[in-house]
Amino acid sequence: MRFRASVVVGDKKGKVGLGVASGLDVQIAVEKATRLAKRHLLNVIIKDGTIPCETEAKFGSAKVLFRPQSKGRGLVVGGPARVVCSLAGIKDISSKIVGRDRNKLNNAAAALKALEALSFYSNIKKETAKKEAVKKEVVKEEVKQEIVQEIEKEK
Repeated sequence: MRFRASVVVGDKKGKVGLGVASGLDVQIAVEKATRLAKRHLLNVIIKDGTIPCETEAKFGSAKVLFRPQSKGRGLVVGGPARVVCSLAGIKDISSKIVGRDRNKLNNAAAALKALEALSFYSNIKKETAKKEAVKKEVVKEEVKQEIVQEIEKEK
């Protein structure tokens, strides 16, 4: 006979992780799961106590949808997704478990996957900002060259 433990750890400052392990004793299973959760921490992007945009993810047959909320609204989240959000440090968010799955582990994993998708959103915004900055620099260089050419023509 073996015991299986699922553990969610977080620092309430934007890091959260999920660990699943089994062992011959409950205490051993929890220790293993905690160690795994700490090893697989995920950085969550939090902007003014909420997430920057709407996100959804699917894990197994569980599907979770997260929406940002205004300040002071609170955690309008149920089940394992609430635990994941509170341990991540998100204060204002609403969610809906869309999938038909009642498995708490799959719902927690889907919640983590949805929060992980926010990092891709952040990377895309950074790349877009870099491209725009490069375009502005190119335009500035072109303007500088035109000014230099006009000065040379006047001479």
